Amino acid sequence: FAACPMPILRPTGPITAFMVDLYKLSGDVGVDYYTLLSWVGMWVGASLILIAAFDLCRYIVLCTRFLHDIYAVFVCTIYITDGITGVVERFSKVEWDQAFFAFFLALFCLLFSLGFYYLDRMSLVFNQRWRHALSDYAVPISVALCVWISYSAHDQVQVERISLPRNFEPTYPSYNEDEVADGYEVYKRDWYQGLNLGGGDVSKLALLSFVAAIPIVALFYIDHLFSCILGQKKELGLEKGEYYHSSMLVTGVFN
Repeated sequence: FAACPMPILRPTGPITAFMVDLYKLSGDVGVDYYTLLSWVGMWVGASLILIAAFDLCRYIVLCTRFLHDIYAVFVCTIYITDGITGVVERFSKVEWDQAFFAFFLALFCLLFSLGFYYLDRMSLVFNQRWRHALSDYAVPISVALCVWISYSAHDQVQVERISLPRNFEPTYPSYNEDEVADGYEVYKRDWYQGLNLGGGDVSKLALLSFVAAIPIVALFYIDHLFSCILGQKKELGLEKGEYYHSSMLVTGVFN
């Protein structure tokens, strides 16, 4: 899977952002989000398998370097915008010391990553192999350091953590420890949501999900193949052949 990043990393910014819009759409049309998501996933998976089967990945050569760069800017802009928005909104949601600490961690992570990135290009510290390694892993190293700092300073400032289920089970939105202690029943969804084939709005779900799947398939196509191109550049020294159609098939099967 060295040249097949998407089956490992899964969707990037645009597809993740589209999931938010899909949730809003399910509320607007009055259908269950998980059922709609199941239908969309079915259409997307089938489309990616057909793309691989009919050798349609080859048409990525029609995309110019300009489109490649514009798409990269698009993806980066989503992450940058979400990051800045999250830091700014934190000042109105939590205490100021927590907000400033979060801002400090975000700034530290950014500067630390840039420092390691430029270490490989503007410094003679360490040998070339070590500089390349530090540059490649600058972001995860920065994130690991920020997490360590946040846990080290927990006595001085309260750090908000991501709320996750304590057990290996599907996530559910209405969990509240106080409510559970008071005897309220907590809704837990099943692993399998299904396509609701026995419901009365099957045709509505099928049509709506088919239309919603079109931009997701387009994003998967561009996102995945651009990732494959970047992962198979000559300077990376891969010894095997190119890997495009079969990786698209893997993405479709496990979608």
